Amino acid sequence: MSRYPFTPVAALSVIAMALGSLQVQVPRASAAYVPNGSPASLADSNQVLARSIPDGAGGAFIVWEDYRGGDADVYAQHLDASGNPLWGANGAPVVTFAGGQESPILTKDGSSGIIVVWQDSRSGTYDIYAQALNAA
Repeated sequence: MSRYPFTPVAALSVIAMALGSLQVQVPRASAAYVPNGSPASLADSNQVLARSIPDGAGGAFIVWEDYRGGDADVYAQHLDASGNPLWGANGAPVVTFAGGQESPILTKDGSSGIIVVWQDSRSGTYDIYAQALNAA
């Protein structure tokens, strides 16, 4: 005989039914991006491997690998809640050093900015670099 009044499966079923009956109010996003997307960059050449995270104010930070200068460089963009670019029409350079800067990723910095990390071949071998960017 079990020490518990319910079997574990019965207890999970009761919990699932209780959670299923909760009505959670989820606020609708206030972002008003344009239909079919808001451009982060329309620069010549290729922009690839984009990554993004929300900025906490309805907008987003975006980083990508950019070939407008020949070799791969890393660029970033901050879009506001309406999808407007805040760091210039074609983004801002994070790093445009000789050699390839590739595969950027980003995370929040614990404040209002981001930290961008990428692999970098400026020394002839791949190393890992990082750069903090504030929201401005």
